[in-house]
Amino acid sequence: VISRNSAFTYKGKQVTISQVAKELNVRYVLEGSVQKSGDKVRIRAQLIDGQTDHHMWAESYDGVMKDIFDLQDKITGRIVSALAVKLTPYEQEKVTYRGTDNVLAYEAFLKGKEYWIKQTPEDYLKAIEYYERAIKFDPNFSRAYAAIGQTYQTGSNYAWAGKMGIDPSTIRLLARKYLELAMKNPSPEAYSLAAAIEIHRRNFQKSVAFAEKAYSYGPNSANWLTGLGWILAFAGKSEESIEQINKAMRLDPLDVSKNTAGCYLFIGVNHFSMGNLEEATTYLEKGLSLNPQATNFSCFIAAAHALLGLDTEARKALVAYIQRLNGGHPPIQFLYYAWPFKDATVTDRLAKGLVKAGLQGNAQNYYKLGEENKLNDQEIEKLLFGKTYTGYVYGIQALKYVWHISDDGEVEYSYKGKNYTGKAWVENESICRVVEQYHGGLKSCSEIYRNPAGDQLTKTEYFVVTDYGIFLFSIEK
Repeated sequence: VISRNSAFTYKGKQVTISQVAKELNVRYVLEGSVQKSGDKVRIRAQLIDGQTDHHMWAESYDGVMKDIFDLQDKITGRIVSALAVKLTPYEQEKVTYRGTDNVLAYEAFLKGKEYWIKQTPEDYLKAIEYYERAIKFDPNFSRAYAAIGQTYQTGSNYAWAGKMGIDPSTIRLLARKYLELAMKNPSPEAYSLAAAIEIHRRNFQKSVAFAEKAYSYGPNSANWLTGLGWILAFAGKSEESIEQINKAMRLDPLDVSKNTAGCYLFIGVNHFSMGNLEEATTYLEKGLSLNPQATNFSCFIAAAHALLGLDTEARKALVAYIQRLNGGHPPIQFLYYAWPFKDATVTDRLAKGLVKAGLQGNAQNYYKLGEENKLNDQEIEKLLFGKTYTGYVYGIQALKYVWHISDDGEVEYSYKGKNYTGKAWVENESICRVVEQYHGGLKSCSEIYRNPAGDQLTKTEYFVVTDYGIFLFSIEK
């Protein structure tokens, strides 16, 4: 089934059914109209064979708005019957899945999607307004909670936190907050968001499982295929990732500036991961030409050009990347969080290339986490409770932070000359904290890893991996 983003490009245009079928590479085309008068609605629909122009069926449905979902399900059933398709009970459930029976909630949700698709900071804020409206109509509407979380998460990825009026760390915690609300009644959007959040916490196996779960709701959804492909790229499965992304492009061929652009960018990243630098720059530059806003991918172009000896091109791409990050040189350590590749050789390649292109810092000075060094619940409690630990944000001594957690979990936190209090506890192999007047008082959980290469003097003996970054620390003796 072709994505609505591509199908809707024909809205209001004079085109033949055969032209649509050919351009979208489909066999059947469903067309129709909706007329509304007060609470009454009339839907006309007809299914046409795009190759023969034969009308397979055509019907008109009359009803009222409160029954609109029933009318939609009737039309879906007629399409399935006309195509002689036999669906399993599981498939039938997925075909009719909406996540809510409240028409007003669903309408607000769709309006939010329209703004989200435009992908600007201002439209993201407008999308959140509509998603919140959907939740007011249906407080159990998981898809709306997940959509808010997705908007915050993607806004952070695009470095739009400031433009959305939110602290860069807090925006990630907001995404996590709405994910937890969405997972009370899981939806494909919730699983997709979970995959995106967990990948930055280096929980690769869990992230892939979530992405595959989202994909199971819509094997012909370009969105879920692209999301799965992106997660597979970070998890070190580049060939499988490219296969899924190519399929996504076939399902959404006309949404060029968003879907196709993103697919080219993701394929470029995969080629960079595999060491195919020339192919990587070709795909990445093609993606950027279709969506010039996606300059966060310029770091791969800069690194690839530098490693290929194309210094002028490398510096130009690096400038675009730095401008995306508000003009500051990001620490090498930031790259490890922003681009969470499971394969350390990919991060090594990216760091070396960027330093060669002109990024400040030591190419070897990026974080290296080992799964064998991850602490369990008991180890975290023994390490942190009743102790004080100190670190520097990205090794910058002016950005010193100090945590003290009492035996019973009372928290004292100091950063940038300010002191905060809160509560801490251990759950699911993570240290969780709620600190008053910091990050909006949002819950923040973190995995803890030993750092065999660290030392007490530089406060680098342990890693804390959060939703908004990775930081080093040591226990005060």
